[in-house]
Formats: sequence, structure tokens, C-alpha cells
Amino acid sequence: MRAQTMKSLTAQRGFTLTELLIATSILLAISMLSYIALSTSTETSLLADSRAQLQGELRDVMQLIGAEVRSAYTTRIVDPLNTEIPAGTVAITVSADTHSVTFQRPQPGNTSAIPVPSTPITIGLQCEDAGLDAGNAKLDSGEDANADGMLTRRVNRTQAGVTTALGAANDICNMTFQLLSSQDAGDANKTTLLVRLVASKLVGAKQRLLKVDLESRIHLEN
Repeated sequence: MRAQTMKSLTAQRGFTLTELLIATSILLAISMLSYIALSTSTETSLLADSRAQLQGELRDVMQLIGAEVRSAYTTRIVDPLNTEIPAGTVAITVSADTHSVTFQRPQPGNTSAIPVPSTPITIGLQCEDAGLDAGNAKLDSGEDANADGMLTRRVNRTQAGVTTALGAANDICNMTFQLLSSQDAGDANKTTLLVRLVASKLVGAKQRLLKVDLESRIHLEN
């Protein structure tokens, strides 16, 4: 009878404190691993979406730049011996810091069907983030040059004293231009414009700096 009573008490004893601690530790470990996996998945998805957004913005801006400069006059047309070009017309030039390009292009004349040169057009970078490519994508003290309360990083088009943003992107942290020689045999004129764009933004709770770049060669028709 006594043996049966001891056996019954043993069966009803339940878990010991050590067993409960081990079970709790296992549950905590599983929960932590699940949280890490979920966070990593969310961060990866956010990075992919942000990268796709920046790539789309760069493509849009690059298309706009191409539409602007493709018909720019080059040294192939602007020649002292070419009497069809009005005096004072200049070929496309890249600034010394390579962040802007200035050009003229043909446009309809007021009194003649013969195209005339436009007033000079400049496409340049407006970036308040110090360090360009090395910028941190944050509005730091002293960087708000236009006092609009936000970090301005965009491509601008200026003509006749009027400046407008080229596209809606405000993530462009660097832009460079380079004029390259024609690939046609016997043509030494620089009729290819190499354009490089870089965009960046802070992503996720950890504010990770994401950068995307795009490079394109634009054939200049004139």
C-alpha cells in the first residue's frame, strides 16, 4: 500500500525548477532566432525595394539628360569653315569639376526655316550633401544652402537664367560628365558624352546607407 502511494505522488509531482528553466531557455532561443530571421527578411526586402526605386530614378534622369543633350552642337559642326552655323555658336563643354555640361542645340528660327542655335543650356548637379559620393544622405548642420529645410540632391537645367529640376528625383548625390572621341575611323571629334549618376538613401531602422550608380554613353548627333 505504501509503495503504491509513493508511486502516485511521484507521478503527480510535475516539472522541477531546473526543467522549467531549460524549457524557458529553449523557448527564448527559438523566439530570438525567429525574430532575427524575420528582421533579416524584412531588411532584405526593404533594401531590394529601395535599390529598385533608386535604379528607376537614375534611369528616368538619364533619359531626360539624353533628350536634352543628344542634339547638342559638337566640334564636328562648330567649325570656323562652316558658314551655316551663326557666329558665336559654341560646342558642348564639360566644366572643370566634371559636374556640369553646357551646350547649344538647334531650334526653329523665328523668320526662317533654317534652325538657329539655342541660348546656352547647362545641366548640373545641386548637392548639399558634403562629400558627394562620400555623403551620408543626412541634412547636417550647415548643409541647407537654400534654407528649404531639406537635403537637396538633384539635377538642374538652367537656360536664360531660369533653373528647373530635371526630373523628380532628390536622391542624386553625384553626377559626372566626360566627352569622348568618336569611334568612327578618321573622326577625331568628341561626339560621345559619358554620363555617370550616383543616388543614395538611408534604409531601414538601422539607417543603412544604400548607393546605386548608373553609367551611359550618349551619342551626340551634331
